[in-house]
Amino acid sequence: MNQYLGERVIDNPLLVFPDIVSRILATLDDAEASLGVLVDFLDNEPDVMSRMVLLAEQSGLKYFEISNSGDLISLVGASRVRRWLLIDSIAAFARGHRYAGWEDFWRHSLATGVCGEELALYCTGGILPEMALVASLLHDIGQLGLFSRHVSGYLGGRGDAREGDAREGDAREGDAARPEPDFSGVDRAALSALVCQSWGLPDRICLAIRQQDAPDAASDDPLGCLLHVANVLTNALDLDGGEENRVTNLSSPACEKLGLIGGGSGARLDLMPVFGRITARVRHANILFL
Repeated sequence: MNQYLGERVIDNPLLVFPDIVSRILATLDDAEASLGVLVDFLDNEPDVMSRMVLLAEQSGLKYFEISNSGDLISLVGASRVRRWLLIDSIAAFARGHRYAGWEDFWRHSLATGVCGEELALYCTGGILPEMALVASLLHDIGQLGLFSRHVSGYLGGRGDAREGDAREGDAREGDAARPEPDFSGVDRAALSALVCQSWGLPDRICLAIRQQDAPDAASDDPLGCLLHVANVLTNALDLDGGEENRVTNLSSPACEKLGLIGGGSGARLDLMPVFGRITARVRHANILFL
């Protein structure tokens, strides 16, 4: 990957990652500490608390009175609130970079996140669903960095990139005559891993994102394999609604490492209903977080 390009992306002052995501990830192994983080954050962020109450109402709890974080967690459950908070925080972060192609980027990230979280429930290797969710949501975050740095160059000069460029305002003034760089050969996995590393996210997430396109050569940690499978399934099932999704080969070694292949090298029978659940959850997530 071009080192100069990577430095430009991670030095972008617009890419300030929400601290609550790191705080939740740091306490996943301690249920009491994780609960404390949720309560403390919601009690001190009334806007976020209001958003969580709205999500609860949209999920069928509109007839319950929710006046504080204790009510919310009791009715919804700490795990579900944590999931909502993770997705909503990253959604708000991505939403702040509404360049051309932003919605497609987030729709794909959201679908991959849901797919990765669901698969983690059935995989071997001790992958926590929340860890899988965050890693999957951020698997292509380098693309957002490219959007905010030089949108039209990344999109290959497409006409719809002009709108994104205009939103950069004065920062782009005087650049019109400059030649657009070609980002088509950028290693997006490496760039995404670099961005996550610059935010101080866990090494496990950074490494998995870097290895997602080469799962056969991945380390012993199966998280990189999970990102590969989640991304392939998102494209294969058209979970993000993409018109021209490119379906890559699904790695058999990655599936074996995750325990997704049963006897006779066939898919485990208990996984068949999971695809329907993933599809339904992605549709619901699109309503809540798009």
